[in-house]
Amino acid sequence: MNLTIDSLVNSIYKELSTRRVNRFTMTDLMKASSVSRGTIYYYFNNIEDIYTAAFEKNILNRAIEESDSFTSFINKFISYIYENKTFSLNFYHLTEIKIRKEFLIEIFNNQLLRFKININPKNLYVVSGFCFIIINCFDHDLELEQGLINKEIELYSQMLRKTLKNF
Repeated sequence: MNLTIDSLVNSIYKELSTRRVNRFTMTDLMKASSVSRGTIYYYFNNIEDIYTAAFEKNILNRAIEESDSFTSFINKFISYIYENKTFSLNFYHLTEIKIRKEFLIEIFNNQLLRFKININPKNLYVVSGFCFIIINCFDHDLELEQGLINKEIELYSQMLRKTLKNF
C-alpha cells in the first residue's frame, strides 16, 4: 500500500477508534494526519472512501484472511467489529445509509462467491438476512451480546443450508 494512503487510513482509524464522534471531516483528517487536502483528494474521492479503506484494512481483510468457510468468515467479521467497537460504530454512523447497505451486501456476496456458494437470481435474497443481523447490531450500538448475534447467524445459516444445496 502507498505510504500516504497507509498513513491516511491509519490516521482515520486511530482518530475514530479513540472516541465516538458525530462528525469527522477532511479538515479533521488533515489535522490528524498532517496531509494536505489536495493530497487526500489525490488518493480518495471523499471522506467515506477513507472510512471504508480503514474498515477494510482493520476489520474486513483480517476476517477474510483468517477464515476458511463462509461461516467462519461471518463469525470473525462480527468478532472484529465488536473488538473495534468505537471505530465500527463511528464508521457505521458516519457513512450514508445507502453506502452502508451496499457495502454489506457486497461483502457478503463476495464471500459467498469466494467459498463457491452459488448465488443466482432465485436466491439473491440470502445476504439480506446477514445484512439485517449486522445492521440490527449497529442500530443497537453493538450493545447486543456477541454470543446472541453468533447464534442468530448460525440459525440463519442452518435455514439456508436446508434451502440451498450448496450452502
